[in-house]
Amino acid sequence: MKKKVISACLGFEHCRYDGRLSGARGIKKRAGGVKFYPICPEVAIGLGVPRARIRLVKTAQGIRLIQPSTGKDLTAKMRRFGRSFLKKAGRVDGFILKSKSPSCGIGNVKIYSGPKSRKPVARGTGIFAALILKTKGVQHVQCI
Repeated sequence: MKKKVISACLGFEHCRYDGRLSGARGIKKRAGGVKFYPICPEVAIGLGVPRARIRLVKTAQGIRLIQPSTGKDLTAKMRRFGRSFLKKAGRVDGFILKSKSPSCGIGNVKIYSGPKSRKPVARGTGIFAALILKTKGVQHVQCI
């Protein structure tokens, strides 16, 4: 049986920032021969449900994961979690992650010039997803 890590909000848990599931509910039905391991990196680092939004912000120190309403920089916490999670996960056959998420999205996540900026200045990859890509490689990751 294949082992796949999946964003928990994709039909497994009501863990999005607004407490809802994402629209990929049919994933479990189409996944014969796959054992899913749902994870929500944002909940794993201590953010509740519902929670204030987080976003990627371009700074002089690079891309940071910021919660605008609190001003908290969650980048280091997310990276520590990601490294620990990947170490504990062991062999994984693939990852299915939530697109556009500041933790899990790949290439399509809005990046802002400041925590309260209205318009994105670029698009990039979420902090957790970037660690996965660096460790596991693109062939094992997809976003929905």
